Amino acid sequence: MRIVLDRELQVKHLKKWTLASLVITDLMRRAIPWTLLWMERRRLHSDLNFSSTQRIASIVAVAMVFALIFALMNPYGWLLLAALIAAAYLLNRDLFLLLDEKGGARLAVGGFFLQQLYYLYSLLGLALGIIVYLLGSRSGQDQSLKKSAQS
Repeated sequence: MRIVLDRELQVKHLKKWTLASLVITDLMRRAIPWTLLWMERRRLHSDLNFSSTQRIASIVAVAMVFALIFALMNPYGWLLLAALIAAAYLLNRDLFLLLDEKGGARLAVGGFFLQQLYYLYSLLGLALGIIVYLLGSRSGQDQSLKKSAQS
């Protein structure tokens, strides 16, 4: 069957999410299978959560982790961390303004930190997907990987 992406469609998930179930689902049911599909087709998509802006935002999230470690050892590192936080905010300013409007500063700040976590574990999922693909390619298990990515 053909699947069509309708960008105007909005849905509400009725599932009760926990942080653990969110991370596991995003890694195992989204990041890794999508990566396998991209590797199979030999091209990266630039829509949904993989736009150029979101790619930059994920790099900024990783840089923030290193900047935090640096800041713990060097007081000037806090300036770098502050600049990266500002960049992360600006990259998704509309989202954070919406969160602030709907739930106040607490929701906006919480959303900011959850989004940074999302970028980090999504990159982990990308790396794991590449590893699974490469291991599968070397061991001749391409067919089972393709089925996993499509399910």
